[in-house]
Amino acid sequence: MSESPAGKPTLTTRQGHPVHNNQQQRTVGSRGPATLEKMVWHLRQCDESYGRRVAEGLGIADNA
Repeated sequence: MSESPAGKPTLTTRQGHPVHNNQQQRTVGSRGPATLEKMVWHLRQCDESYGRRVAEGLGIADNA
């Protein structure tokens, strides 16, 4: 923790960056690293639309 300009203690990361919301991040253990849930979700979204994007790129997409 460090001091903010207002004199209140501020929660920071190991690199010293302020943490604005520490209630919405899932970690491994009580002080462990953050999980990659959000990145996995984005990768899954890309994977689901991959076939459609390839078909559109080849000009064989269903325009119905």
